[in-house]
Amino acid sequence: MRELFELAHICVVEREGFALRDLATLEPALEPELVLRLRRDFVARPPIPSSSTASREAAKAGRPEDGDLPEAVARYVREHGLYR
Repeated sequence: MRELFELAHICVVEREGFALRDLATLEPALEPELVLRLRRDFVARPPIPSSSTASREAAKAGRPEDGDLPEAVARYVREHGLYR
């Protein structure tokens, strides 16, 4: 896991059902320093009314535009055959 943190800047975005306090659930799996980094880079923002699961399912069905994606993202998913 440490290698992943060395290769990328990882942040956690608040969403419905997951708040900053929930990072404590990661403590058994991650080194304390990595959990601290996630806490430091936690992004609190108003919830986005969309579902990544719904977007992936719509893309699998060949309708990425039905998954609350911006048009440019839906086009990219369609053109590159993602989530099929």
